[in-house]
Amino acid sequence: MTRLIALTGPDGTGKSTLANAVVEALDARNTSARVVQIWDALGDLLRRGEAQTYLRELDHLGRGTLLLHGLARSLQLGMASGAEVVVLDGYWYKYAVSERAHGGPAALFDACPTLFPVPEHTFVLRVPDEVARTRKTESTAYERGHSEAEAAFARFQAKMTPLWAEIERAHGPWTALDGTAPPEDNAARIVERLTGRG
Repeated sequence: MTRLIALTGPDGTGKSTLANAVVEALDARNTSARVVQIWDALGDLLRRGEAQTYLRELDHLGRGTLLLHGLARSLQLGMASGAEVVVLDGYWYKYAVSERAHGGPAALFDACPTLFPVPEHTFVLRVPDEVARTRKTESTAYERGHSEAEAAFARFQAKMTPLWAEIERAHGPWTALDGTAPPEDNAARIVERLTGRG
């Protein structure tokens, strides 16, 4: 049976880097693992540069529906891979928060808890805002609230802070990880949790 774990948190906290470190740590223990992210599916439809333009042109319903399709299809691909552990990068939590910050209706993502499986463990990465800003020197327009100004990244991420607290209250508690720690250290913590030693 495939085990699902989710790594979530704001943009610039190191989710993708940690997801890859977790897969490496599990591989070292002869446990097959695979990272699942939304671009596993959306990348078949749109190149990333095209996607940024397309996401900006869509209304809230169209964009949210496209994102949910990408999440569902990526999860399907991950589950079909035969991996013992599937690491969910961001998962629906991230897009529910982002879409609300973009002004989308919360109702669009209200069904997610019943449509998507609950991970065995969810880990949320936390880093100081200034660290996230330095990591995202080339943020996407979506991560900036569709602003052209790079400085808008910090403002848009700050807008999401209370929304992250809300979603964790509703779907947590989650295990917090220090996103400034070396990814290998956090990966080791996650593997310990999965093996019952953490």
